[in-house]
Amino acid sequence: MKNPIKEQQGKLRAYLSKHPKTRIVYEYVTSILVTLFAALLFAFTFKVLQSPNDPHALPLISGGTSGIARTIALAFKMGTGNDQNMATVYSIAYAVLNLPLVFLAFRKVSFRFGLFTAINVVATSLLSNYVGSIPGVDSLANQIACVINVGEGVAVPGGYVQAGLLARAFLAGIFSGVASSLSFACGGSSGGVDTIGYYFSMRKSGNIGKYNILINSVIFAVFAILNGFDQASEYGASGAVANSIVILLFVMIFSFVSAAVIDLITRTNKKEQVQIITKDEKLPKLLLANIPHGVTIVRSKGAFTGEDHIIIYIIVSTYETPQVIKLVRETDPSSFINVISVKQVVGRFRKPKVK
Repeated sequence: MKNPIKEQQGKLRAYLSKHPKTRIVYEYVTSILVTLFAALLFAFTFKVLQSPNDPHALPLISGGTSGIARTIALAFKMGTGNDQNMATVYSIAYAVLNLPLVFLAFRKVSFRFGLFTAINVVATSLLSNYVGSIPGVDSLANQIACVINVGEGVAVPGGYVQAGLLARAFLAGIFSGVASSLSFACGGSSGGVDTIGYYFSMRKSGNIGKYNILINSVIFAVFAILNGFDQASEYGASGAVANSIVILLFVMIFSFVSAAVIDLITRTNKKEQVQIITKDEKLPKLLLANIPHGVTIVRSKGAFTGEDHIIIYIIVSTYETPQVIKLVRETDPSSFINVISVKQVVGRFRKPKVK
């Protein structure tokens, strides 16, 4: 039985392949919509999971320019004693800090990457300031935070238990990782450390998430220390230190979850070795004509049949593997294919040019 959804998708791909201008418009419109959704997801994560309105809920901080902007907003609160305009200060600082990184995206990666990064940064900056006005958002944030007042005389700073802190850290990491992955899928980034991480991952051919962790660790430590000073008057020195340590531990959980989600979903720089056993002598040239990577051939003999075969080895990016398998199966249905994940490639490997 035919799948009507796949059938319609096939018709759409066929139509777009014959109309290149329409295909470009379709790709850009789709990418813009997905980028805006990623920005909304970032803003929602910031308001609901990282910074709920409950004054006793410990804040969580993301990395990069978002984390620096949060630190600036916290410093503004400490300096003025006014926490009413923290969201506005955050939005302005987030946009300003991302300006040189958007410039980096345009100059060092590609025009498309810079364009969609700029769209994401502007949308996130605006939405983070207004998403709290959506009915039910503040109530949802406080319910997830689940701050419980256990009364006086307990060994808890301020007498409050952060019952929802672990859930907030995991959910924030998942949502943030998904939003970053959607941004990368559209040919852009969410700005900040994602731009730097993507740039270095393209140069070093490594996963994006690990670069994010290295850059963010310093930001987390600074925010935790600054937050400790801010809370010293309310919780005392020991309570402020305890809260800072808790914040640091849970933002590290958030960071690792986010990085893991990015590396799980984003296929950039992930490679696989495809091993093909076939009798078709024309298959290697066919692969060379369609796949932009080198091919290695090893002559072999079947142990049971004694027949001559060739073993073809090719290293490809993960997203190219389905194309290789489809091409091989259409050419030689009796071929045997083995796909192996590759941890590292040393040597010349053609990287796809970023649009």
